[in-house]
Amino acid sequence: MIYVAIPTYKRPKSLSRLIKSLGRMSTAREYRILVADNDAEMREGVGVAKSLSASEEKAIDTIVVEARGISAVRNAILEYVFRDKEAEILLMIDDDEYVDPGWIDGMLTVQTETAADAVAGLVLPHFETTPPDFAKDNELYWRTKHDSGIVRDIYSTTSLLLARKFFREHKGFRFLDEFGMTGGGDFEFLNRMKGKGAVFAFASSAISYEVFGESRLTKDWNIERSYRIGFAEARIAVKNRSYYRLFLKSFLAYFYYRTKVFLYPSEFQYERKMVKQLGRMKGRWAQAPEVYKKIHGG
Repeated sequence: MIYVAIPTYKRPKSLSRLIKSLGRMSTAREYRILVADNDAEMREGVGVAKSLSASEEKAIDTIVVEARGISAVRNAILEYVFRDKEAEILLMIDDDEYVDPGWIDGMLTVQTETAADAVAGLVLPHFETTPPDFAKDNELYWRTKHDSGIVRDIYSTTSLLLARKFFREHKGFRFLDEFGMTGGGDFEFLNRMKGKGAVFAFASSAISYEVFGESRLTKDWNIERSYRIGFAEARIAVKNRSYYRLFLKSFLAYFYYRTKVFLYPSEFQYERKMVKQLGRMKGRWAQAPEVYKKIHGG
C-alpha cells in the first residue's frame, strides 16, 4: 500500500491545488491520499479533502492533529500510515506545492532500483509574480539537483518518500517536538536517519513545484529564512556534539561575508550568507524563532 500524505495548516487554496495535481498522476500504482490537518478549530483542510474526495472521485483519508507544530503532524502521519494502515511506502509533500503527473512513479522507480530508505524528489520554484533579481541562483528558491540514484544527504521533507522497512528496524523513530514551531525538524530527522545507516536516494524525474507568492519574494523573508536555517543547523550540531567546530567555521565565514557586504552592498547574496552564519553562531544560546506561527500563502 502507498500513501501520499500532506501536512496542512490554514492553506485551503494551496491544498486544493495540490490534491487536484495528485489526481492527475500517470501511474498504474494504487495509492491513497492522507490530509493531516493541524487546525483543530477550523479544520479547513479536512473540508477541502472531503469536498475534493467527492468531486475528484478519489478516496482521501483525513486526520486532525490537535497538538500544534509540524513535528506533531509529521509524527501523526508516520503513526497512521506505517502503524495503523501498515503501508509500505509513504510519500510526503508540503501543502504549498503541486506535482507533475510522473511524480509518484519517479519516486517509486528510484526506490525500487536503490532499495533506499528515503528518496527526495526534484523541487522547482513556481513564482506567482515576477521574481526579483536576487532570486536568480538563490538556493532558498532553487534547490540542489542530483542525478537519479544514491546520494549522501537529504535535507527536507518537502518532497520525500519514506520506506516502512527502516521504521520496522527502528521502532519509535520520530520527529522531535522541540522543532515543531521553529523549523529544521525535517533536517534533524533525516540527519538522525543517516546516523542509523539509512540509505538515501534522489529522483530527478519526480518533479514538484514549490509556490512562492509575494510574501516570500522579499529581502526580509530571505533574511529570516537564512537566519532560521543557520540557527537550526547549530541546534543539530549541538545534538551531534559538533557545535564548536561549526561555530569556528561560522565565525570566520561571518566576517568574510560581512566584508563582502561592505565592499559589494548591492550584492544581496552576501547579506543572506552573512545572516546564516549569525544564526549558526547564536543557535546554541538564543531563543529559536517560531517561524511556523506565520503562514505564507492561503
